[in-house]
This record gives sequence, structure tokens and C-alpha cells, in this order.
Amino acid sequence: MNNINFPELQGLQLNQAYLAINAYLGSKGTDKANCLSASQVRDVKGLVLKREGKTMNDEYKGFKVWWKNVTSPNGDKSYQLTFHSRARSVITTAYIQYVVEEGTLLHTKNKKMKLLSNEQSIWRINDFEHPASFQTFAMDPEKKQEIIDDLIAFINGKEYYKKIGKAWKRGYLLYGPPGTGKSTMIAAMANLLNYCIYDLDLTSVHNNLDLKKMLTTTFSRSIIVIGDIDCSVNLTGNRIQKDNLRKNGEQSKEGTMITPADLAETLMARNQIIDVDGSLNSLIQTLERMNNYQRRQRHEHKEKQDRKKHKKYNIFGSLCSKS
Repeated sequence: MNNINFPELQGLQLNQAYLAINAYLGSKGTDKANCLSASQVRDVKGLVLKREGKTMNDEYKGFKVWWKNVTSPNGDKSYQLTFHSRARSVITTAYIQYVVEEGTLLHTKNKKMKLLSNEQSIWRINDFEHPASFQTFAMDPEKKQEIIDDLIAFINGKEYYKKIGKAWKRGYLLYGPPGTGKSTMIAAMANLLNYCIYDLDLTSVHNNLDLKKMLTTTFSRSIIVIGDIDCSVNLTGNRIQKDNLRKNGEQSKEGTMITPADLAETLMARNQIIDVDGSLNSLIQTLERMNNYQRRQRHEHKEKQDRKKHKKYNIFGSLCSKS
């Protein structure tokens, strides 16, 4: 007998074959499993049947195979495929490819929006059901349309991001007191894009390794929400460092200082028409504005320092004259 293992995680990345196999076996389970579990989803008539147990048989071109869902003592999950040696060539070429292709189609077709929240370094999954939409969201109409256009440009802009050499992701900063619509805005965005939501609580993550593992196991086409980030991350050190640079006059007198976030924001198109030349022109204009602003800041700083020096000289001179 031959065995092939399909782990859920490959290093720190989700194994897409595992997801496809899970969807494929789930579709086959109800008519071949001896033990089933039934549940009813809210607002849905009828029962949802799922197989119980960790083993299932399948057949392909006359060859029988056996699937087993395995969980290791440390919680790592995998699927184990067992087959006879005489079927090796058929199973390792045609059958596995067939299962992955069928499972991928089923996974995409049956994908439901999920809300995932972290308990320390483990994602807990719940169905996401929220009625919020941009049609019902109370907001300035022009600003609302601007956000919708930006989101549409993002989901249609994968090739554009690839062309300019950036990761295909988009960031929004929502701030305001409780009850001002931040969570409703996120729900409306998720419903518009049909994206799952990851609600990440940084206070329950112990170290950077766990955080990295959690982020790398998220699905693509999802929204990662970091709540109360100003309370979770200490930015004081960065602010103090910037203030010291200003006081000591260590900024470059020739260049223009711009943060990576400002640079990325400038390069990203804000409407459905994504144009590389237009983004570059916008970047040039932004650099010119920031350069002029920083020149004024340096000039004002120099004048202030000169006034302080002049004042010291006057005090010193008056003291000398009295002596």
C-alpha cells in the first residue's frame, strides 16, 4: 500500500490542495458515509447534512482509494491518501489532479463569507451575516461613491499592482468614537467585495512569530481588521525619533522625506481608471509639495535658532557691560 499526505499548512502557507480535497470529500461524504450530522442554518429551510468520521472510500477508473483525516498531537491537520501500488501511476497523475480541480471549483462555488477572530494564535471561524451595504449606509454621497470606486478599482487592479511591482493589497484607516459607523463600514465593504473578515486582536498575540504565522494563513480576497490599533501598538518611539531629527536638523537638505505609506497611497489610483503614468505624475506632484513644505519647515527652524543665538549674545553683552 502507498500513502500520500496533504498537510493543511506548508511551512507558514495554507496548502491549497488541502482546501480543495476538503471540499471534494465534503461533497462526496453524504452519500457514502455511514454516519452523518445534521444542522440547520439560520434563515435557510431544510437541514444541512455533513459526514462524521475521519475516513472515506473513493473509486477512480476501477481503482479504490482510502482517505483519512489526520490530526497530529500538536494540532496539525492533514489528509492521508492510501492506494494499492498497482494504481500508483493513475493515482499520482490523473486522480489527484481530478480531485484538486473538482475541489477547487466546489470551494469557489460554495464559498460563504466568514468572520474569523483570533484566540491567541488560532483563528476561530463563524459565519458572517450582516445586512450593512453602501446603499443603506448613511454617508456623504460623494465620499461614499469615492470609496466604492476605489474598492472597485482595487478588485479589478491585480494586473496594475503587478505592473508597478506592488503587493495586491489596500489599506484604510477608520477612526472615531464608538457608534460612528466604523464596524458598519467594514461590513458594507465585505458585502460589496464578498470578502471574509479577519478580526485580529493584537493584545492576544504573544510574539511576532505567532503574528506572522496568523497573517500568512489568511485567505486571499479577505479583509484584515485590526481594532484599537492605537492602543495595541506603541508608536511613541517613532514620534520621539522624528521629533529629535527635527530638533537636531538632521533631515536631508537635498532630498524629500516621505514615508512608505504616503508613497504607496500616492501610487494607488483612486478611481476605476488605473493608469501608471497618471499615478507617477501624481507622485511627482506630491514630492514637489512635500519638498516645498519641508523647505519652509527648515527655513523656519533656522530662523528660530538664529533668534535664540542672537538673544544669548545680547544677554552676554549686557552682563559684560555691567561688570
